[in-house]
Amino acid sequence: MQVIGHAGLAVEANGGSPTGAHLDQALVTDVDRLELDICSTADSELVVRHDGCRRDGRLIADVEMAELRCSDPGILTVDEAVEHLDGRVPILFDITTARAAQLLGLWFRGRSDLDDFATCTENVPWLLHLRFAAPSVARWPSFPDIGGSRSDRAHRVVAGLWRSHASLDGLRRGAADVSRAALQVRRAPRDSLSRLGGLLWRERLPQE
Repeated sequence: MQVIGHAGLAVEANGGSPTGAHLDQALVTDVDRLELDICSTADSELVVRHDGCRRDGRLIADVEMAELRCSDPGILTVDEAVEHLDGRVPILFDITTARAAQLLGLWFRGRSDLDDFATCTENVPWLLHLRFAAPSVARWPSFPDIGGSRSDRAHRVVAGLWRSHASLDGLRRGAADVSRAALQVRRAPRDSLSRLGGLLWRERLPQE
């Protein structure tokens, strides 16, 4: 088990963009690894930012770096963040767009310190791209984004259940999971709910 600093410890900052001060704070908290979300700009710069959308509704992917610096002067490129950390903590890059995955694959090719990095995303095709673009960099699947509102979550969970269980084998697996959860609900309600909550991602996780 590793303790990972989420979003460079800057999730509450504007856009979730960590500054050098956030990265310094992460270093003194003694995390095992620091997770940095990456986006790409319209002119193909890789930047460290949790939110792929600005407050004005424009996507980071549609904004050039110079304009982005005007609205967010403290934003770091991937090169700047890696240089600031200087190998003092391993980095987990959380990929947010297909273009960022492509650019990150190219970025990895020019480095000799690939053991210091890992990548994660819920998007399996992006992980497969990195498997060939940077085969020596660890790739970790992450839990899907199930939305922020109750209706959003319900919609995505139902859609996910349909994709993962709309077959005879899927129905059998689902029925077995529901049956085990029902037997467990009185003596261990939290474990029971966790079992049901994992239905969507059971095949994507290494163990139950």
